[in-house]
Amino acid sequence: MDTPEGLRCQAFGGEVPDVVFATPLLAPQLDRLAEIDAATRVERIGCREVRLVVADAGEASPQVTAWATEAGVEIESVEPYLLPSTMSSSS
Repeated sequence: MDTPEGLRCQAFGGEVPDVVFATPLLAPQLDRLAEIDAATRVERIGCREVRLVVADAGEASPQVTAWATEAGVEIESVEPYLLPSTMSSSS
């Protein structure tokens, strides 16, 4: 038994923030983002959005912000990834 956040961390191997950029990321930019120390996984989920797996989102945030500044891209938002509800009703 654990909190939803704890279960999510266990399932993904860390915290999972979704980062939305103001403009689409190019493939080389995505490759460089994957090289930051804090990210254990980087997945494109849209032309402007990536999902990161990090040990601690609070510690990863400055690294992602520094990367964005260096890459010349603007971060629009960062939100924790929430699994979609799989509950459905049966008739």
